[in-house]
Amino acid sequence: MNNPLMPKSTAVWLIDNTALTFEQISKFCNLHILEVQGIADGEVAVGIQGKNPVTSGELTLAEIKRCEGDSTQFLNKLEDIIPLSSEILNDMLFDSNLEIINNVGHFHPLESPLEVNDIIIKNL
Repeated sequence: MNNPLMPKSTAVWLIDNTALTFEQISKFCNLHILEVQGIADGEVAVGIQGKNPVTSGELTLAEIKRCEGDSTQFLNKLEDIIPLSSEILNDMLFDSNLEIINNVGHFHPLESPLEVNDIIIKNL
């Protein structure tokens, strides 16, 4: 499971807006349970504004409701539907029929992904 983008800010929001247990929040945000308790007590993360994980696409309301109803369940982060730019670049570069112009201007077929270095990528 990936961590939320801003774990403490997400924990603040979950504490303030849900009936989730400290353990459920700590597992989702990858924070120690005592840190989550400290956030709830106002001793940790003072001044940090809560970040809504539903509007940021990390959770659904249905997932929160499911876990609020059963304290033995844990939140599952949504899969990212927008690929990282590095994933897009890898898909473009490592197509079996693709050739790349290297930094000198010569064509060469890619033998393996390890052959592409930063200089070649910068020149694309």
